[in-house]
Amino acid sequence: MSLDSLTWAAIAVIFVTLLATIWVVRRTNVGYRQDMRRMAKQYTLMLSSDDAMKLCKAIRKINPDACPGLDYSIDLASNGDAEIGEWKNAARVPTREQLLEAIRQLETSD
Repeated sequence: MSLDSLTWAAIAVIFVTLLATIWVVRRTNVGYRQDMRRMAKQYTLMLSSDDAMKLCKAIRKINPDACPGLDYSIDLASNGDAEIGEWKNAARVPTREQLLEAIRQLETSD
């Protein structure tokens, strides 16, 4: 049994499509792993620092869709205070006054 050129072309297209799909899935998984590591790092920081937790809650009050580790990162300054390290969210970075007001509101509601 001999295969004609059209059959060989179809096999080649299927093979290339399969390889491309595998490559895309692997690249996507690498990105997800990196996102999970960043989020885990942020949650570990929040569990170990009350200031970081307050800052995260204030950001969530101002922008409920923002996710720590994905949309922004919280860092500890040299004096131990929590601060916004990197902001990737499409919304504007909250001002210091907005954050302080949100923290005050959260503390009075507790």
